Amino acid sequence: SSFNPMIKLSGNIDSTLSWYTGVSGKSRIPSIKDRYSFKFNSFVPNPDLNVEKTINYEVGGTKSLANASFSGAVFYADVSDYIQNAYIPLWYKSGTTYTQQQQLQNVGKVTQKGFELSTVYAPLESLSFEGSYTYLKMTNEVDESQKITDVPKEKFIATVAYTPIENFTWFNTYEYDSQRYAAIGTSGTAPNTKNLYDVTGCVSVWNTKATYNATKALSFDLGINNVLDRNYYFSYGYPEAGRVVFGNARYKF
Repeated sequence: SSFNPMIKLSGNIDSTLSWYTGVSGKSRIPSIKDRYSFKFNSFVPNPDLNVEKTINYEVGGTKSLANASFSGAVFYADVSDYIQNAYIPLWYKSGTTYTQQQQLQNVGKVTQKGFELSTVYAPLESLSFEGSYTYLKMTNEVDESQKITDVPKEKFIATVAYTPIENFTWFNTYEYDSQRYAAIGTSGTAPNTKNLYDVTGCVSVWNTKATYNATKALSFDLGINNVLDRNYYFSYGYPEAGRVVFGNARYKF
């Protein structure tokens, strides 16, 4: 069980400028899968995994203009019993292959601080631009040598949507992710083991998609993800897909 209270204050300075501030509590309760799954012999269960609890503080606002809006927020969070994958000095043998095991663990007290900026601009009825930028710094306050993995410090997304004719829209999206830490294993022997990390490169990916709404219920998509066929990865040893061409048909009942 978990109790997650929240308090928020908001107001309008004028008809185009609004603000808010708030404090909230959030919890991540480990599921049965989190505690007990072997995940195809790659994880060791951890039935003693504690609830991750977070207290969030945030201040933000929005400014609206005739054909644009701008939003921003500054945030800070205290996280206790932060849950994260960690390699442990234990290997699973399958034939002649050894796989080092991982485990979901509470890695300690973590602070999160940063800010977000976003904008929407529509110079024409048929053309719109959207963009968002997030800066996030996460620190393990108990043991700085144990890095927070799989979270980029910076993330930027921009989308251009063009509707030349009714019911047809062409979307172009650019996404940038800065470097992030990825766990790759341990060195030494228990209890004197040391965590090993890889630092991924920065990632820039372009995607494009065209959508046609044939009726209110029926729509079709045709697009390309990773247009430039970039070779990149977010987790060590698991490369992301190269250029992918896809088509979708969707019907809403």
